[in-house]
Amino acid sequence: MTVRSEHARERHQPRRDAYKAFLQVLLDLEARLFMEAWEDSTPDEEKQLRRVLDERWTDVVLAGPEAVTIIGSVVRDALDDTIAHMAECRRLLEIMLQDYEDEDEEEAARQEYEDAINDPVVRKNLIDGINAFGAVASRVLDYDGTESQKRSRWWRFRNRASGSPAQSTGQSSSAV
Repeated sequence: MTVRSEHARERHQPRRDAYKAFLQVLLDLEARLFMEAWEDSTPDEEKQLRRVLDERWTDVVLAGPEAVTIIGSVVRDALDDTIAHMAECRRLLEIMLQDYEDEDEEEAARQEYEDAINDPVVRKNLIDGINAFGAVASRVLDYDGTESQKRSRWWRFRNRASGSPAQSTGQSSSAV
């Protein structure tokens, strides 16, 4: 076993734990978005969601690698947007529930609220982010540190079989 594959193996469990905890935060919020009256969040609930998100995000960043951090950042932004959207819907609900003397103002407030809670973009961005993060994290966890070595052995074998000395040393045929 190579040092590289041993290092990958040692990092596997901490990464798995960090990714799993982050995914759980994402899935919890996704479930919250499909609950009845999901927009009835409270400032305390939103603050708690952000706190948990920040904790889990820190674990993901520390676990790495860069590919997971990059997609995780996009997902974190989508999650943050979702929490902000929950707060906006709560604000619009409060406005809608006010007493209006003008029916047109009341209807406009109701329509703005309904448009906000039925906006499919927020849910879609979160779900797409969850799926993307899961796919990248899974690929990283499947990597055992030996793929580049396997490819190198295969290329050396292939190049020896072709009989080209330039190719077997890794030089391009145009350099010969």
